[in-house]
Amino acid sequence: MLALLLVLAGPAGAQSTSAAGSYRGSVGGETISLELQAGGAALVAGEAGQWSESGGVVEVRDGDGNVYLGKRSAAAIDFTVGGVSVRFERVGVVAKPSAPIYKPAKVLAGTRSKVEGTELSLLLPKGWQGTWEEEKGTEVFVIVSPGNEGRILASARQLSSAEQGKSLSSLLRKWAPQLVKGKSVERARDLTIAGQPGALSIVATRKGKERLHVAVGAIRMESWAILFVGLYPAASTSSMRPVFDTILTSLDGKAPASTRSGDSSSDGSGAKTDATIAHCWRSASSSSSGGGSTTRVQLHLDGSYEWKATSNFGSAGSSGLHEFGTWAVAGRGQIKLTPKGGRDPELYSVAMSGSSLLLNGSKFYRCD
Repeated sequence: MLALLLVLAGPAGAQSTSAAGSYRGSVGGETISLELQAGGAALVAGEAGQWSESGGVVEVRDGDGNVYLGKRSAAAIDFTVGGVSVRFERVGVVAKPSAPIYKPAKVLAGTRSKVEGTELSLLLPKGWQGTWEEEKGTEVFVIVSPGNEGRILASARQLSSAEQGKSLSSLLRKWAPQLVKGKSVERARDLTIAGQPGALSIVATRKGKERLHVAVGAIRMESWAILFVGLYPAASTSSMRPVFDTILTSLDGKAPASTRSGDSSSDGSGAKTDATIAHCWRSASSSSSGGGSTTRVQLHLDGSYEWKATSNFGSAGSSGLHEFGTWAVAGRGQIKLTPKGGRDPELYSVAMSGSSLLLNGSKFYRCD
């Protein structure tokens, strides 16, 4: 039964996307969450495996090759393990958008731009550019235009099991004090934005004597909320609101891969298990004999990774490694890297040390 406590990753053949969604069950008195994603990815407690579906039967194959079969209904999957039935009930079901479609008063022309490290893209009006920056320990996609006082921040937040069953407007009210420096949101509206469930609110605030407007929007993509915050002087509303609306309503692409196994963005070890570690990291060392090594690890938000390492042994020559694969959080203070080509997965301890990443105790620095 314990072998069911897995993160299931990677396609295992053709499957119906109707099984995709979030589930929760009880195994040995412990509540376990299971998230099946279109394409074969899922999340249950931080281990790797595969899943497929045929004729209403869901097949789960764990990393040791054990196979578990479950019969799927509209709201649950019933597995039989050792003669015992284990039910995983669907939670956080997102119905097809039924809220009013958001129709901005004005949208602008622009250029579609891919958000680096993700499978998402946005339409950026002329003169506006986006780049990843760190703000208070969280990676934020900051969109600015030279000479313009306003700016727009975008980030992704993975929803807990409890949050997945709530409306985005209620979540915006809950998150607002964090997003708008203690300011509350009273009138968030549930809307359909970019074809997905969404919510929007406009907040008036001040910075000293200057009046500011803050536009706060959220769009639900699978188990994630994509958040947008536009900050601009109230006097610039006529020019800035169309910029915000254009970017908000242009969101397109695939949701990030699940990168954590719990409901918290920190696992208690000091390692961030959300998008904070999804970056390019590098380390280098040298020796008195003239040798040395460099390692570059790119952890992408979509759950893929690239690892490139070179070692120079002076007159003895050199060696190198260049591999690709998938990564996922594998418990408290650990990530699992699964290389392509059938090689065994490897576990690495992770922890943040300031702006550096400790990977198996070795310090890695941001590439940029």
